[in-house]
Amino acid sequence: MLRRLLKADLRRGRAIVVTLTALIALASMLMAASTSLIVNTVTSTNRLSERAEVPDLVQMHSGDADPQAIGHWARSHALIRDYEVIKTLPVPRHQLWISGTSQAGTYHEPAFVTANERIDLLLDEDGRPVRPSPGEVALPVHYQATGAARIGDTVTVDTGDWRLDLTVVDFVRDAQMNAAMIPSKRVVVSDQDYAALEERLSEPEYLIEFTLTQDAKPGTVLAEYKAAGLPSQGISITASMISLMNALSTMLIAAVTLLVALVLMTVSVLALRYTILAAIEADLAQIAVLKAIGAPQPRIRVLYLMKYLVLAAAGSLVGYLLGLPLASVLGAATTTYLGRPPTTVWTVCLPILSVLALAAAIVCLTWLTLRRVGRISPVQALRSGAGGGLRRRRGRWSLAGSRRLPVHQWLGVREALRPTNALLLGVLTLCTITMVLPTNVSTTLEDPRIATYLGGGDADLRIDVRAGSADLAEVESAVAADDRIARSTTIVRRDYTMRTADDQWESVLIDVGEHNAFPMNYLSGRAPQAPDEISLSYNQADVAGAQVGSTVTIRTGEGERDLRVTGVYQDITNNGLTAKAVFDDGSPALWQIIYADLTDPGQEGAVSKDLTAALPAVQVTGVSQYASQFFGATSSQLRVVATMSILIAAGLAFLITALFAVLVLTRERNHITALRAIGSTGRDIAGQYFTRFGVLALAGIGLGMALTLALGEPAIGLALGSRGAPEIDLLINPWLVGLALPAALALSVAGAVALALRRLRTMTPTSSQ
Repeated sequence: MLRRLLKADLRRGRAIVVTLTALIALASMLMAASTSLIVNTVTSTNRLSERAEVPDLVQMHSGDADPQAIGHWARSHALIRDYEVIKTLPVPRHQLWISGTSQAGTYHEPAFVTANERIDLLLDEDGRPVRPSPGEVALPVHYQATGAARIGDTVTVDTGDWRLDLTVVDFVRDAQMNAAMIPSKRVVVSDQDYAALEERLSEPEYLIEFTLTQDAKPGTVLAEYKAAGLPSQGISITASMISLMNALSTMLIAAVTLLVALVLMTVSVLALRYTILAAIEADLAQIAVLKAIGAPQPRIRVLYLMKYLVLAAAGSLVGYLLGLPLASVLGAATTTYLGRPPTTVWTVCLPILSVLALAAAIVCLTWLTLRRVGRISPVQALRSGAGGGLRRRRGRWSLAGSRRLPVHQWLGVREALRPTNALLLGVLTLCTITMVLPTNVSTTLEDPRIATYLGGGDADLRIDVRAGSADLAEVESAVAADDRIARSTTIVRRDYTMRTADDQWESVLIDVGEHNAFPMNYLSGRAPQAPDEISLSYNQADVAGAQVGSTVTIRTGEGERDLRVTGVYQDITNNGLTAKAVFDDGSPALWQIIYADLTDPGQEGAVSKDLTAALPAVQVTGVSQYASQFFGATSSQLRVVATMSILIAAGLAFLITALFAVLVLTRERNHITALRAIGSTGRDIAGQYFTRFGVLALAGIGLGMALTLALGEPAIGLALGSRGAPEIDLLINPWLVGLALPAALALSVAGAVALALRRLRTMTPTSSQ
């Protein structure tokens, strides 16, 4: 009997059944996809690290180095298991062409290396160390991911009096420098070609790498290494930094996708609850009959529970099956950069468990909602069924008291403000959040102002001068002579050590120069202005246990120096461990940066091109280009997620509004026929419902916007807090967020209402008799 009743119920409400199943499938699809993305990113990162034998500590060095002295110290150190000294040959970008394209204007800094032997292996697509033959080259996988090169293309080094052409035969997964936001890129060549390049490229750099024992602390080993006077003119990184950099981009995409999935799940639950309540009200007469003839209460509840159990099972299965290919599409960057994730118990089971948890939540909600059936007596059910519902209408407004609105618009506004519409209001609010938040994240990564989160000031141009590659004074003179440049300032980056909160000494990069010329946004305090002042990045302040007004100690070539902290700022470069000061002790520069503003910002491209031609040894980048190259494929991937979120939210608003409107029209059939009987036209009644749902749409959009502004930035701050930007300001496109997206959502609601109002044609005074 239950089976027959279930089939009859499903056939009777096909539109509602399809809508609810689609909702559950959408939520399940995104839940499975986001869970798969997170699990696959973690497993791929771990697998790449294991295969590549990632070192626990890397000290970079510019200048001469004695590998034998380093080896003698490493072999005598109890905490070091293995080491390797890798000599790299940075190539001036203006001397490098990839697939016929000059690299003069790129953000990345390629350097030639040979295949490593023991640790920090450079792997091919199958996870094997690359071994190019003479005349061949293996490029970093980033060039494949961005479409800059393909197998068979040519890489050319041309110094003017010497040229070398190499054929691309493979792409390298470099566990240390994979991420787009890491500018350094290693290009692998054979020993013979490396020897030829070594004769022409005279500014080598070294990667001094150590694998440590299990109980060793990288910071302690690094401090002892520097205390021994060994080469350390460069930054240092640890295995945890490498892992975080590799995973950050995909994790950000997964976090946004998971957020959309959770919003969809909430929408599905709200819609399901409303549908169950509406179904109970519509079936009150049948429930009364079943109760009157003595049908057991549990059997009545099981009838309804079976229906929604079937819908949850069908929607979850469809959603899971669709979520797997969606995860592959969204995880394309993970596969390209990190390799295909291994199949483990976690990669298989966690997406299934997440979908099952969603289905269980739906079933539990159904069970709790169906408890209402048990509280209805047969007499109450019959009376409510005849009257059209369970809810009492309270707080009726007086039509006579309203003189500003036409009658039907007044009725629409009154009905919109009833508590029974809270569910639809909540759905439209969540749909607005689903549209706006991913879009805000995407536009933030593409906005030039995000450079202020990359440790730099707000400028039009960034001119990078590698120490030793060009004369800084000559570059400054060329910049000052260009009348299109309004103002400029030079920042010199140097490496020091700073005392930490636990009384250890750790490396810190300090930018020295005039920081008020192109100011940053500070979390607290201000930029340093005196030689005894310093400002710290958020992560560096945490490591040093400092805040504004505190004193920190650094080691310079002139001895220890106490500096007062004047400000704390956000920075996601170098693992968020940087500082800014104005003192100048003449220490060797790791890097030199000139920031410049133009008289006409529209000339950014022309000025960049002219300066690059005049100063081929330096890198001239528009700040907008710098930000886009820093985030690489992450920006385009997030653009895909944002577009998908907009389409899903608009479709969801349409489906839920249509479902809600159909149920409302069914419940209010007697009310509509009564209006027709007293002379209201179909247009009048349609106007009432458009007003009703229009008010709800405007309220939902406004509330969603407010919640996104209030909660969106803290949510993104949680994701980027470990990288050094806990209070990131989302950079919003006002035309897109303030006009286009609300208009799209409003049109979806209007279209759904118009579709549902086609039922008015069948609702005449005679149809209710």
